[in-house]
Amino acid sequence: MPMHPLCKRDWTTTAQLDIKHQGATVSWPPRNWREMDSDVKLMTVEYVAMFLALKKEFPRLGQRALLQKYHCHLKIVGENVTGKKAS
Repeated sequence: MPMHPLCKRDWTTTAQLDIKHQGATVSWPPRNWREMDSDVKLMTVEYVAMFLALKKEFPRLGQRALLQKYHCHLKIVGENVTGKKAS
């Protein structure tokens, strides 16, 4: 059973989870996710997706494939999913 509901978008009611790998720790959801702008939210999702992928082996996936694999689990409300700079 997953630790968080699949595709959860509202992280306000979820306890923070610490993910550890080789001495590094990443917390999810990020402590200040409400204050992040959309580009930082997307970058945070990308970083954690890479962190999770590295727990198994060096990912052979491109950026889009990596995001598709983990995005449903890590989605943050208001992130810039288009990759376009907000004006």
